[in-house]
Amino acid sequence: MARYRYKALAIDGSKKQGEAEAEDERQLMEKLRKEELFCCWYVRVRTPQMGRWRRRMKLKELSFFCHQMSAMIQAGIPVTRAIEICGQTAEENTRMLLGQLEAHIRGGCTLSEAMKEMDHVFPELMVRVTEAGEKSGRLPQLLEKLGERCSRENSLRQKLRNVMTYPLILLAVTAAASCFLFTVVVPQFALLLSGSRLPLVTRVMLKISAFLTDNPMSVLFFCMFLTAAVWGAIQIPAVRLQGSRLLLSLPVAGGLLRISNGARFASSFSILYGSGVDALESMETAGRMMTNLYVRERIAQLTKEVKGGRMLSEVFSEERLFPPAFGAMAAAGEESGQLARILGQAGIFYEEEEQRALEQLLAFLEPAMILLMGLIVGTIVMAVVIPLYSLYSQMM
Repeated sequence: MARYRYKALAIDGSKKQGEAEAEDERQLMEKLRKEELFCCWYVRVRTPQMGRWRRRMKLKELSFFCHQMSAMIQAGIPVTRAIEICGQTAEENTRMLLGQLEAHIRGGCTLSEAMKEMDHVFPELMVRVTEAGEKSGRLPQLLEKLGERCSRENSLRQKLRNVMTYPLILLAVTAAASCFLFTVVVPQFALLLSGSRLPLVTRVMLKISAFLTDNPMSVLFFCMFLTAAVWGAIQIPAVRLQGSRLLLSLPVAGGLLRISNGARFASSFSILYGSGVDALESMETAGRMMTNLYVRERIAQLTKEVKGGRMLSEVFSEERLFPPAFGAMAAAGEESGQLARILGQAGIFYEEEEQRALEQLLAFLEPAMILLMGLIVGTIVMAVVIPLYSLYSQMM
């Protein structure tokens, strides 16, 4: 259970602020709505225990942990001893986390209960699947599946980082080069070009250069204010919700996000439902694993519709949260009685599609960013060089 600090508006327009405990952001919103409050801002409170050793384990570490635990439990090694062995080869912070997990189990908790006590470290999906594995006696097999899922998700995240790193570096270099040209190079030619008949682009460049060199602090404060304003807006739930919805409607990014959402939901639902968790609980938990706030909220609403008697495939066919074929694959799974297996295959298929889409995006972004960099820097340079050449020709 996490603790949140919030600011909200009451029905009478008065401002309220305080703290509340909730499982996640959605539950916090529901709690405040029941109290007839509209949340304007919230932040998770850092407790004294949330020190450097209370961080989440990385996906790579979770994958390694699940694979090791699966192999050792299958070999008959007790859970506490298996955790101890995992900790021996882990980094210092991870070793401390596993030590705490082991202490919970020695205190009488099961593995899933200990993970639930450490929900700041282990994702809800892992807790639910581990609990189902303990009840069904299939813990090693399910831990192996969790390890494979974490490994695939880690691979996708690394691919996404690779896609974004190069364009961001080029963008930073372009911004730095433009700033250098405007503040150092262009001012040196401003006096030389004054009095001459200049093209429009050169006049614009000279005015931008003069403004930047005359008002450096104003520009700096404006950039800081803009950054703070954007950051503050992101913290407002309503803004985040609309921003998440807008992302899904973007031409290229929207399609990629739908593929990513489909892969994440199908994979999570498949593992949960296949481990023995009922369909509604699997759907609800898989929905909470979504990174897009709008998708998370919509799945929560769709879960209520399924509770009301509608088919899972029916509600997803009407939504544009996932790729168009997702509803058809869910329908095939329901009709054949193999929903977990088919959605599991769908999850792997969409993960492969996401990887291909990211590779194509990277192949497009690299030349596009180089072209943009050349266009911006080239325009600034040519805006100065052409008038200088004309001036030199007149002097000759």
